[in-house]
Amino acid sequence: MVSFTHRSIATFRSLERPIAHRYREIEEFPKALNNSQMWNWSSRLFITEAKKNLTAEAEGGSPARYTQAEIDALEKTLKEHEAWLAEWVAKQRQVPMDQDPVILTSEMRARAKTLENHLQRLWKKKVPSKKRPDTGAPSGTGTSSTPPEKETTKIHDEL
Repeated sequence: MVSFTHRSIATFRSLERPIAHRYREIEEFPKALNNSQMWNWSSRLFITEAKKNLTAEAEGGSPARYTQAEIDALEKTLKEHEAWLAEWVAKQRQVPMDQDPVILTSEMRARAKTLENHLQRLWKKKVPSKKRPDTGAPSGTGTSSTPPEKETTKIHDEL
């Protein structure tokens, strides 16, 4: 029977820790890379649609949901993320599997989260209400004493 001392177990664990870390990183890398690329793709689609809508809304005279500055800021964040990701993934691919990674998946997730938060903030933004010209008189004929809510009720009762 082999007897291990506390010191030999600690030594074994200290040798095992870097190997287990590399293994986890190798295992998680494709998932983290896929997540980052998914946010890049989603942001590209969003920017394309937002630019089309901005142009259409300007031509139609309706208020735009996003400003050009907001779209440009998201595009800048996207380009920075894509450049960073391409650089570090290229570096990581040159590292042998028996060496420590040059990029941690936790850092990849954190940087993707920055892009995600920027995109989500714009995605959740409400459409500004259309400004009505203030004429000083209530809208409608001005002769009806029935509030608009009751008129709506009448219409629904007739159906």
